[in-house]
Amino acid sequence: MTEKLRINVGCGPYKIRGFVNIDAMSYCDPDVIATAEHLPYESGTVDTLYAGHLIEHFYLADTAEVLHEWKRVLRVGGECIITFPDFEKTLELFDMKAIDWQEVNAIVYGKEKLEGAGEAGHHRQLATKWSIGPMMQAVFGNFDEMEECDYWPARVYWQTTLRSVKQ
Repeated sequence: MTEKLRINVGCGPYKIRGFVNIDAMSYCDPDVIATAEHLPYESGTVDTLYAGHLIEHFYLADTAEVLHEWKRVLRVGGECIITFPDFEKTLELFDMKAIDWQEVNAIVYGKEKLEGAGEAGHHRQLATKWSIGPMMQAVFGNFDEMEECDYWPARVYWQTTLRSVKQ
């Protein structure tokens, strides 16, 4: 039985055991240095692609192109799992006074300056289930929301995890 190829794209400092951790920035010491838009894998070779808090770093206009690249490397039946800060959930928390405007700003624009990341550390879109999901539907032909995802280290209400399976 062959070992499954699972990749963690845009890992930053959050490496996942059992995954090949990939990032374009060398400062976080990834297993592989590569961009999310040009993954160094042959088509149809990856079983699971996880991207935690990465999709919001792309402009909305570029998101479908990135998703097509991720679909390319997945085998049929392979999963693309994306976790991102959900703008809609963030505003709900603010409306309930569970978080203040400073926290909203940090979630929307990025919580921290990532050393060595430069402009790549900034968020470039306000992601929601209803902005990312339809793009996943268009590229993969399906998507669903995952209630639990063990890959991302923090479980916070303001994030969403979506999954598509390559048909």
